[in-house]
Amino acid sequence: MHRHTVGRWLEIYETAGLEAMVTIKTHSNRQPVLTRVVRQALAKKLHHAHGFASYGEVQQWLQRRYRVKVQYQTLHRLVRYRLRAKLKVPRPSHVKKTTRRPVSFS
Repeated sequence: MHRHTVGRWLEIYETAGLEAMVTIKTHSNRQPVLTRVVRQALAKKLHHAHGFASYGEVQQWLQRRYRVKVQYQTLHRLVRYRLRAKLKVPRPSHVKKTTRRPVSFS
């Protein structure tokens, strides 16, 4: 364990005792940002062949379709780490690569 973690444990033990060390903390009653239905629809859309080009586009889609406003950072964490999806963005290509000139042997 990291020394900061052990220090925090010792501080809890000194201030509140052993009882505070063994209590199981419960989560708050905070509701999820997206409902299950919206989350499933987003997952389906993310795995679609065309997908989204940016997280801003995902935000706009959620706002238009489901009237849900989600912060960029929250949306990124949800899409990338919870839904394990990557946006369908083509890799940039060099300009010279796309314009081919005929080769002349002089």
